[in-house]
Amino acid sequence: MNIKKYLEMYLSEGREHLSVLTKELQFKDGFKSESISGLFRSAHSLKGMAASMGFETTEKLSHALENILAEWRNGKIPSEEELQRALRATDLLEMLFEKVEKSGNDAGLNLEVDEWFKKKIEKGSLPKPTETKPLIKEESAKTKNGFKIKVKIDPSSNLPAARLLVVYQKIKSMCGDVDIVPSIEEIQKKALKSAEFYLRDAKEIKEIAKVVATLPEVVDVELSSSEESDESASSTLISSLKIPSKSLDNFLYRISHLIYHLNILEKNLPAEMLKKQKFWFESHRSGLYQLYNEILETRLVSFDSLIERLERGARELSAKTSKRFKFIVEGGAEKIDKVLLEKLLDPLMHLLRNSADHGIEENDQRVKSGKPSEGTISMAIKRDGEKLTISFSDDGRGLDFKAIKESAIKRGLIPFERADSLKESDILDLITIPSFSTKKDVTQISGRGVGLDVVRSSVESLGGTLEMESEMGRGTTFHLIFPSAVTLTEVVVFSWDDGFFFALPASQVKALYPLSEFPVEWVEGTRKLRVKSKFIDILNFKMQPVDKEGIGISIHISHEEKVLLVKKVLQTEKVVILPLGKPLERIPHLIGGALLSFGEICYIFDGTSFVRNETEALNVFQINRERP
Repeated sequence: MNIKKYLEMYLSEGREHLSVLTKELQFKDGFKSESISGLFRSAHSLKGMAASMGFETTEKLSHALENILAEWRNGKIPSEEELQRALRATDLLEMLFEKVEKSGNDAGLNLEVDEWFKKKIEKGSLPKPTETKPLIKEESAKTKNGFKIKVKIDPSSNLPAARLLVVYQKIKSMCGDVDIVPSIEEIQKKALKSAEFYLRDAKEIKEIAKVVATLPEVVDVELSSSEESDESASSTLISSLKIPSKSLDNFLYRISHLIYHLNILEKNLPAEMLKKQKFWFESHRSGLYQLYNEILETRLVSFDSLIERLERGARELSAKTSKRFKFIVEGGAEKIDKVLLEKLLDPLMHLLRNSADHGIEENDQRVKSGKPSEGTISMAIKRDGEKLTISFSDDGRGLDFKAIKESAIKRGLIPFERADSLKESDILDLITIPSFSTKKDVTQISGRGVGLDVVRSSVESLGGTLEMESEMGRGTTFHLIFPSAVTLTEVVVFSWDDGFFFALPASQVKALYPLSEFPVEWVEGTRKLRVKSKFIDILNFKMQPVDKEGIGISIHISHEEKVLLVKKVLQTEKVVILPLGKPLERIPHLIGGALLSFGEICYIFDGTSFVRNETEALNVFQINRERP
């Protein structure tokens, strides 16, 4: 069988079941036996899907998890060790899904899976498969048209049609008048594994359903009114569709081009004709923007999938470091654009590793310092208008400013005499320098100086900023602040000539200073902009000389302010920032490009990079033109 054509469906639907298992098995509100049936069905579905695709390791592990859940479903209360073991199974299943996604098969994790099977919970090994009573779902009360009982047979059954015939005979013996859909002949011919039984009248309908649930190889029984089922079937055949994310990206791309061509057409029409067609242009442009925004809304996803990956990482780190800590998330229901969510995984995973290895102390050290033996790592997601803030905290030892300064001096990053005057923002600059680390020992988790520099560069590449606060002995918090929670970002558009257009995220722009009112002066050999009684440093970056008709754009990042001199500022507007791709992605200070509303390409600068690295600014856009 050619499985490639089914892989996308397998990964999508399988991860939905895996998401249910991972989330519900944590029992954050305490163990609830009523939720086990849903978990059992998810594990059972995973087993069947893996078997149909030929993924033996996934099938084997899913079946073992299904057996564990079967015991819980029958009334056994799991121990904490059993709960952790079940969660470890979901972690391994996710790793197997990642293998399938990358290589098309689930090979390569045999050692990890075998180790899971070897760990015995009690005296015996794995729980043996047990017969379980399926959950009976009662969806509505009796109506004039009677009842419908939907019965499903175990997919692994060798004689599903015979099992359904037994069910039919049992129901008929209890109430007499019963219809079966599909017919018995069709069930036998197609070896169907489910059927619907229609009862016109039955006083003991619940008792009938309970008896049916005890019959061999019956795994699910649903009870509802036949009238309600018919109405829902006629009114809604398909309530939702799954659309590949690439299709949504293509929709956005095509709409952008429609807007672009509409603007070009409007720009080239004679003035008289344009005046007559003004309403037509405005109405069509409004409709396209509305469609654009609606598609953007469909791209919004919750943080659930990212949170599950982080929770899995937290469990693995706790085991590797032998430190006990809990991972708490607030605001996980917030939704953001899928592109932004995907790019957040790496920086957040780095922060998690940093907190687990550097922040959280050993359990005995925490007790000695008067803290609970179990540490806490938390992530709070908060939206303020369009701005999205993710605060990542731990209650660990906090940053050792003295050790950071000593390491910085030793590496020649700062002079000895300047160390005592460093501000907290300067400390953040130091610990986010590539290869910087205060750890003497290199472990599998950290010590190589790779981590916070990745966090900062990732955040800034998305047009966001990274801020930090720390207190010795109390913990550390990193704030990841993004100007927009979706792909639409408000920018200030400017230029040095009519050939190229540039922009800065509006969140980084503090003010605009017309040079006709705010003069440029030389102060101690450096050009500065005089704003009333203070002087602001001017960035060296420019494409062309700027005269008194120009504008000074004030960029304010982390308590620092610099001014970028430009020829003119055109407008502010919301755009979709797209990556430039190779080799343009290597250009300093650029975070992407965008299509402006008047149809021109715009390059988006990162103000943070300007302010932090203005001495290294390279004028990569300088173009030598021959002018007449």
